[in-house]
Amino acid sequence: MYFLHLKCVYVNSAPKGLTIVDKEQRLWRSGNWDFKFEDAKKLIGGSIYLHETKTEPAYFGGVVRDVEQVEDTESSRSLRVAFVFEASNNAKGIQWRGAAHGMAWSSGICEESPL
Repeated sequence: MYFLHLKCVYVNSAPKGLTIVDKEQRLWRSGNWDFKFEDAKKLIGGSIYLHETKTEPAYFGGVVRDVEQVEDTESSRSLRVAFVFEASNNAKGIQWRGAAHGMAWSSGICEESPL
């Protein structure tokens, strides 16, 4: 199973790029992220964790249900992805794993190692 940690900072008291899709089904969309669409689709069924910083535990996240290719006209790379996920309380409080160097805005798409 795959997982992804993302730095999703707050702007004007709300997480940047995070919107509700379906309140009853607890579906949210987080975008626009700089991943190749084919790579991002690996996350369907996996977990996404949103963090204010890499040193703080996740404040939100859940199970990725879909990945959408989106056009971002405000970016140098216009084709990006948005992750549609089902929010889960189990995703809160998870520590960052994966790429953690100073400039990292994502953990990279990581695969859980089998036990």
